[in-house]
Amino acid sequence: MSTDVVVHGSAELAPSTLFGTDNPGEVVERAAKVAQTLADLVRRQNLVVRIGQSDHVRVEGWTTLGAMLGVFPVVEWTRPVMQEEQQVGWEARVVARTRAGETVGAAEAECLRSERTWKGRDDYALRSMAQTRAVSKALRLPLGFVMQLAGFDPTPADEMPVVEGRAAHSEPLEDVPFGDVPPEVPVVSEPQKKKLDVLVKSTLKDHVTTEHLYEAIAAGRHWTLEELVSVVGGRKPEGSLSWGRLRDALLKHEATGLIDRLEKFAQRVGAE
Repeated sequence: MSTDVVVHGSAELAPSTLFGTDNPGEVVERAAKVAQTLADLVRRQNLVVRIGQSDHVRVEGWTTLGAMLGVFPVVEWTRPVMQEEQQVGWEARVVARTRAGETVGAAEAECLRSERTWKGRDDYALRSMAQTRAVSKALRLPLGFVMQLAGFDPTPADEMPVVEGRAAHSEPLEDVPFGDVPPEVPVVSEPQKKKLDVLVKSTLKDHVTTEHLYEAIAAGRHWTLEELVSVVGGRKPEGSLSWGRLRDALLKHEATGLIDRLEKFAQRVGAE
């Protein structure tokens, strides 16, 4: 009796994997091809975030991988998170389904105002982030091994928390959302350096310290203060922080964001 083809009635049973085959060797081979295509795409589109020593892929990269394999995230529900009759955030549930409607993954995630980055944000933003986190987490369950084959950490960037433990006096720039650091982007320009020097050394010298600036950039990169100091070599021999070394290590989009927010802060200070 042949065992090459398994049939049910008159129809062959579909393969149980997402790669069109149940042969382990072929699964690995096809997954590796998908991984290579994915790696090239997400790096080209700047969908990779460097956090610590690992590369993490943003939710757009995970949904791209899902589309390549016919797996799609579906939001089942979102609802407010309540604590002692107060709304403190949002949570969401997402299922990952194939084109045929088969559920291959599911996850729940939340976004809370107790998180440093989200405490002052609009309600809709927290709801959206809860969905984003649930989407990437649901896709990670069936597709994480492909992401690893592509050379990335299987934990989505959107699930990575902002590292706490920064100094408590960073309030002047706590609303600076620099965003994540994509690879291979332009570095700070000379005109930007000059503009930043004017803002930092004159207009804001009595309100914003060098440590404030380091903490703001570290927060945007999801790093600790000391990680950033170590990377840019920002500690002087006597122990103080060097503004010039931080300035020269900025990426162009970070410098743009810093200039914009420092100017707005200067306007607020001037109006007081």
